Amino acid sequence: MYTRRQVANMQSAVEIGNLFGGAVLGYLSDLCYSKRSPPGVLAVIISFFLMLNLTFNYQTVSAEFIAFSLFSIGLLLGGLHHSLCITCAADLGQQ
Repeated sequence: MYTRRQVANMQSAVEIGNLFGGAVLGYLSDLCYSKRSPPGVLAVIISFFLMLNLTFNYQTVSAEFIAFSLFSIGLLLGGLHHSLCITCAADLGQQ
């Protein structure tokens, strides 16, 4: 299976993806004329397929692929979470 170091690195990949996710999805939102729905829906769909792949194939894929998938999931879902929370706070602050 995986060593403790590999598992720790995989978990760190999620957090690193989470760190950059807000900036990436914010930039994609700006490209969509400041609409948050298209990048958000796309992020959820891509994350769904990555998680589905990991759920059924985690024993057959390499540790690097798992780390990349977890990084991507952190990037997409963490970025979506951060952009929605920041947007809600900004919208409430304007009222």
